[in-house]
Amino acid sequence: MPAGLRLQEEYGDDLQIVFVEVQRTPRDSMETFGWKRKWMGTNAMWTTERPFKVSGVKGIPHFALLSAEGEVLLSGYSNSKHGEIRKLVAQEVRKRGRAPEHLSPKLAKAWKTFQRGKLAAGIAEAQKVAAKRPELAAQATKLVTDFRARVAARIDRAQRRLAEDPLGVEDEVATLAKGLAGEPDLLAQLADLQETLAMPFMAIEREAAKLLAKAEDRLNSRGSDDRGARTSLERLAKKYAESYSAERALHLLAILPR
Repeated sequence: MPAGLRLQEEYGDDLQIVFVEVQRTPRDSMETFGWKRKWMGTNAMWTTERPFKVSGVKGIPHFALLSAEGEVLLSGYSNSKHGEIRKLVAQEVRKRGRAPEHLSPKLAKAWKTFQRGKLAAGIAEAQKVAAKRPELAAQATKLVTDFRARVAARIDRAQRRLAEDPLGVEDEVATLAKGLAGEPDLLAQLADLQETLAMPFMAIEREAAKLLAKAEDRLNSRGSDDRGARTSLERLAKKYAESYSAERALHLLAILPR
């Protein structure tokens, strides 16, 4: 766990650690234990659902390292493969900015533009290649479809995260809107989310989320029995009673030591 959390902190959004509880421990007990060890309150995710089985592995701790495309790069017992894990993670992060080898140089330029966050410009570059280079038209059209699917997936993820992470979603929507300037169809997909963020109740959700983040940071730095954090959670639950963060605060108050 500590090694995974260090990787999560080191690589930030370039990596997603997902811890999976596999010994049938109730979710609340798992979370209480995590807070006690100061493992919670980070960008790492926690779940009791097994995404898939790691073949040939019967004990713990075991792991699977996935590429950005979902390919299993390495699996096994994590306590004996820390070096390999670190090496492969570094390689995958470096590969992120490089275009796939099968793309022509013209389309590789579009890929790099898209990966730098200039989403509409990357799409436009690929469309230009499709129009001017008949021999690359099929590959360019496929790349445009892939770009659009990636943007749609980001919008969908933001929509699903809206209640639990309004601050992060607000930042993501701003980034998408900037990168999609000149792409009306994709901006239209983003419009519903922008409208939701502009609603009055979302201002309350954002304020509550800020207070929750501060309380969780305090729990993670001072320990799960910190009285100041508990007081902050109690105030949050009372002041923003209808918010998602208040629901989360009440949950924490119920599972943490008194």
